[in-house]
Amino acid sequence: MKRSLLFSSLTLGILIGCGGSKNTDTPPVDEQKIPKLNDIKVSAAPLIKASEFQFSQNLKNGLFKRYQTRLSHYDVPENDATASPSTSKDFSQTNQQEQNVDEADRVKYDGEFLFIAANSFDDIYHDSNEGENYIRIMQRNAKGEMNQIHTLPYSEANGSEQNLYLHNNTLAILNYSPSYFSFPIANDIAATVEPYFYYGDNEFELSLIDVSQPSQAAIKHQFKIEGGLIDSRVIDGSLYIVSNYHPNFTGFDTSDNDEATVLANYQNLKKSAACGVDT
Repeated sequence: MKRSLLFSSLTLGILIGCGGSKNTDTPPVDEQKIPKLNDIKVSAAPLIKASEFQFSQNLKNGLFKRYQTRLSHYDVPENDATASPSTSKDFSQTNQQEQNVDEADRVKYDGEFLFIAANSFDDIYHDSNEGENYIRIMQRNAKGEMNQIHTLPYSEANGSEQNLYLHNNTLAILNYSPSYFSFPIANDIAATVEPYFYYGDNEFELSLIDVSQPSQAAIKHQFKIEGGLIDSRVIDGSLYIVSNYHPNFTGFDTSDNDEATVLANYQNLKKSAACGVDT
């Protein structure tokens, strides 16, 4: 019986959808003053159901707190990813930290066919400023030599990271742009320079490729998933994905950091739709 590849996402936050309860028992917020917000902390407490108003308020408070934190360090806008020889079972595979828990890699090998995540930007004869993600498929012959038998372009997203999983006759590809820290160069060696955290693309892609006939490999399904990919594993034929959605608000005026500008930014954020923050 074929095992299916499933994917799931783990979200840390408030458990509610955009169309939740309209309970507004929470006291009104004075929008004529810049609010004093608590620092953002990671909590291990159980998730609780919140009203639509509470969800909207907490989401906007988090966005405004992040804006204030960055304002204290920088005055810049926020920028928000033939015949087959006999196959031996004695061959190298991706290293595993736990038995029977498969981890992603840029190369997967089944003893006969080698699947390589590639980008045309890195090709020797590539003469463009843009690249295309594709899969190179190599076959091992009777002499142990590897020959390329197929290339399969699979995405226009061009994420800088490509993670592969190989299970039975399905090659799963996670294509994403990761988040990372950047350290600015200080003019004064003695000066303290805070690192800048760059959020990757707020969307990643999952492609499922049929490799039952590697020389004719073809895309079966593709999914675009909101959020940033954190990690993934395959256990008992099921693909588990951990992702984190990073809300963004582009309406902050960063031309000044005086009290009037900061208050105006807070009021503009309050007027935005809770589920359409990226406006």
